[in-house]
Amino acid sequence: MEKAIRTLLRLQGWKVYGVWDEGDRVVVRVGPAKRTAGCPHCGHRSGSQHARGRKRTLWHGMVGRRTVALLSRAPRLWCRACHKAFTMPLPGVARWQRRTQEAEVFLRYELRSQSFGTVTAKTGVGYWALLQVVRRALPEVNWTELLQGAKGKGLALGLDEHSFRHQDMATTLTELWQHRLLTILPDDRQKTLDEHLEALPSEVKQAVREVCIDMKEGFLSVVERRLPEALVVVDPFHVIQDANKRLDEARRLEQQMNTCPLKKTPFLLGKEKLYPSQRAYLKEVFQRYPVLKEFYTVKEWLRELYRLPTRAEAERLFSRILIACQASDDAEMVRWGRTLKRWRPFILNHFVSRTTNAFTEGTHTKIKLLKRVSYGFRNVQVYIQKMLLGFLPPILLTLPSWTPHFST
Repeated sequence: MEKAIRTLLRLQGWKVYGVWDEGDRVVVRVGPAKRTAGCPHCGHRSGSQHARGRKRTLWHGMVGRRTVALLSRAPRLWCRACHKAFTMPLPGVARWQRRTQEAEVFLRYELRSQSFGTVTAKTGVGYWALLQVVRRALPEVNWTELLQGAKGKGLALGLDEHSFRHQDMATTLTELWQHRLLTILPDDRQKTLDEHLEALPSEVKQAVREVCIDMKEGFLSVVERRLPEALVVVDPFHVIQDANKRLDEARRLEQQMNTCPLKKTPFLLGKEKLYPSQRAYLKEVFQRYPVLKEFYTVKEWLRELYRLPTRAEAERLFSRILIACQASDDAEMVRWGRTLKRWRPFILNHFVSRTTNAFTEGTHTKIKLLKRVSYGFRNVQVYIQKMLLGFLPPILLTLPSWTPHFST
């Protein structure tokens, strides 16, 4: 029975003396399986008991809807070498801690997908204690492991920004080929990103082969300065997103100028997804508003660009797009052409290895879910730590968050 209880509750290093039910919790009376420890003063190993020690109640997790509490004593041992008494460390319990390491792991798993308030209501552990659990769980980025996982292919970094709170933005940094969230920067300032990339180890900078970004000049200038050997790629999603925004802006301007309602959906859909009625509607609209036809045509050409198999074909189509933009009588279309010309080499770099920021965008989807479940955050550092915990690999959740306060 004792072995079954130790296996069920993961009480390695403990000896079970009894179990009883107290309604809302299960109490297990335990004691250290080994009665020897190293002296913190001289290092000599001793097993001579000096006193029974004080009682300690340790939070060990939950079984069903009830908490599990360990009732134990921390024996006082006597060192025969230096003639001093010391407190024997309990298995899996750090100094001043009221929870075991197994409880710490349980809380980490709970906090990965739930808010602080939900976990507090479920376990009874307060916000500040949970915040310390999150902070202890986050290791530094293991660049050596990432470089080994690259297997000589190098690294591909993904950079994108997302909303932390209203207009306050945060920057996400990911490794695209190994699907790892590396860090979240507290803002989208150019200086913050520059300092972070500058602090990267030199071997990591040399290993970065590609950096995928959106069409943001700040990102481009920092990457070119700090990672000059990396290939900069503009994410296809953001190119098409920008095209849709420009097309929709042109639609709204025509609508305001002519006081004629224009349906939004047919303009933003790909032409292969249109119903016959929507095609007929666009044909009629384009006859009345030729500028909208120009915007829609360029948008569809950009979508077609990413379906081409080779870079040479993409370059020919891109040249055609630029000529169409420059030949337009609409000033906004001409400005769009200048923007595309500025970003042309970085857009076409996509055809080198077909790198996209899809993993980063998927990361943002999960971040938004966690933020919504938590009803938002006020402190950006707490927000970053909570999000990083949500993406921590399961194997890292079980790592010890502390070391014993002296050798055992």
